[in-house]
Amino acid sequence: MMNLTTFDPSSPEYMELNSFSEVEALLAKFPNSSKAWMLGAVTYLKYSDVNKGKVLLRRGIKTINFREDEEKLNLWKALMNLEAYHDSRETLFATFEEALKYNDTRKIYIHMLQLLINTEKTEVSNCIF
Repeated sequence: MMNLTTFDPSSPEYMELNSFSEVEALLAKFPNSSKAWMLGAVTYLKYSDVNKGKVLLRRGIKTINFREDEEKLNLWKALMNLEAYHDSRETLFATFEEALKYNDTRKIYIHMLQLLINTEKTEVSNCIF
């Protein structure tokens, strides 16, 4: 069982969650931490449930306080990453378009370009400009 008292949302240290009850406990204690939400999504991915990981990230976007722009941006980027590596081009671009509505467009465009380059989908990068 994970020790919630040792979790530091600002630390770069990774903490592995072993159950979905640990995920929910972490999220209840740190609802405004993008790191906590991403660790929860990783737990779902560990069990090959990409859709539940995406649902969790979207839940985090809705839950995190509206003043926490960077935390929300982190979750949008994580969601785009999931779409790029585990879903179709169409879902990636739909998420990209949605992310543009709620975030600094420059940051989203830069992330999308980096994502397309990293996933070797450079032929698609011309389509977004």
